[in-house]
Amino acid sequence: MEGAAVLRKTILFSFLLATLPIFAQETPDQKEMLGWELYHQGRYSDALTIFQNTLSINPHDAYALQGQAYSLYKIKQYHLALLSLPKVVEWEQAHPNQIYHHTQSKEALGYNAQSLLGWSLYYIGKPKAASRYFYANLDRHPLWDNSLAGLGFTAIERSDKTLAQKSFRKALELNPNNTQAKMGLERSKALSYGFKLSLLGSIAEDGHESPYERSWNGTVRLNYNHYRNHVTIQSRHNRLEERNSEDRVSGSKSTLSWIHFVPITPVKRWAARLDLHHISHDHDLYDQAYVPYIALLYFDQSHEQYYDLGYAQTNF
Repeated sequence: MEGAAVLRKTILFSFLLATLPIFAQETPDQKEMLGWELYHQGRYSDALTIFQNTLSINPHDAYALQGQAYSLYKIKQYHLALLSLPKVVEWEQAHPNQIYHHTQSKEALGYNAQSLLGWSLYYIGKPKAASRYFYANLDRHPLWDNSLAGLGFTAIERSDKTLAQKSFRKALELNPNNTQAKMGLERSKALSYGFKLSLLGSIAEDGHESPYERSWNGTVRLNYNHYRNHVTIQSRHNRLEERNSEDRVSGSKSTLSWIHFVPITPVKRWAARLDLHHISHDHDLYDQAYVPYIALLYFDQSHEQYYDLGYAQTNF
């Protein structure tokens, strides 16, 4: 009986020794510190290898799990990073004094697992879910410009120009060198989302050398603008009155234009453009003609320039 009791105590003591590093480890071990050193040098793939080797020995090592998630994010493996980031968020919130290994100074700390979780969701196309993590992180760290910039980008995807610009400007107040916030602020300036109705018209009196005494035109234009899609429907009617004659010449033109943008950078975008024109004229010069126009468009917002290369064909 005594031998069995001693054996049980020995097993229990051995189990406690084995599990002690999992729950009471206060600092990373030597191998993990090498991983973080490589991380600081920008050698994220090498750092990832070390963290993954550590996890193969001890799957519960919190520091290695943190390093693995951060390294995966840095090499843009966002889906893989999302597998472990929620666990790292819980661990960092439970151990607020042990989360600074991804930066070389606490003063330079601008992100954590929760903000990386938000950015990862944003990059895989889930801005609404990402915004929740940026908001939660800002509740804990209201002066972190990284999370403010992330919130600004998610606001752009939701067509919220006011929130986007407010977030970017606040981020730049805290850190004027935040390049993401600078790009985001420029991108947000182009936001004019939603519907817009325009009514245009003019009346002109022609000189004596002109065969026409009077002309007038009216245009009705409906626009719908989104960051990736611009749609315009326009109807224009022209009327000319000949001098010393009762003849009247009228023509109309209706246009449907659709542009789909593909962002390259926050200020430069490719686009495919499709226009369809319908033209009618009183004198049957080109009555009921349809003019399709297909083009490849390049937009450089920094210089406010469009470059349009397309093809159109009309049959009268």
